[in-house]
Amino acid sequence: MRQTSRSPFQQSVLGYLIAIAATGVVALIRLAVSDALGNFAPIVTFTIAMTIAAWYGGLKPGLLATGLSVIAADYLFVPDRHSFYIQSVSGAVALGVLAFVGVLISVLCESLHRTRRRLEAEQENLHNSVEQQRQLREAIVESDRRKDEFLATLAHEL
Repeated sequence: MRQTSRSPFQQSVLGYLIAIAATGVVALIRLAVSDALGNFAPIVTFTIAMTIAAWYGGLKPGLLATGLSVIAADYLFVPDRHSFYIQSVSGAVALGVLAFVGVLISVLCESLHRTRRRLEAEQENLHNSVEQQRQLREAIVESDRRKDEFLATLAHEL
């Protein structure tokens, strides 16, 4: 079981910071390699940022990375660059697909987080159950010992 020293608030803030940082880093890297890659799949690279954010932070950081990725992709890579105006249907469809994929990644990662938390809780319950069984066994052994002692004393007195 994973123990963390961070509070839930610190953990959620860290998730949002990772979402922002991952989106920024992916955008900068994609801009840096634009000369080499040209216009080959510029928007797809943002799925990396969305996956990192959702994997680490869960649903809300994943959705934040999705929104930031759609905005960055629109501004930096959709035709009529450095503008938020979408002039073509293909650009709108590409951004819509990016948003859909980001939401899907976020939901799936959140499902994984919930399953992990549920399994950790069940593991803790199982550990507690094993501990309770051990204590019960010890109590039964002690009770059996006292019974034997009582019977031995009773037999001696009789």
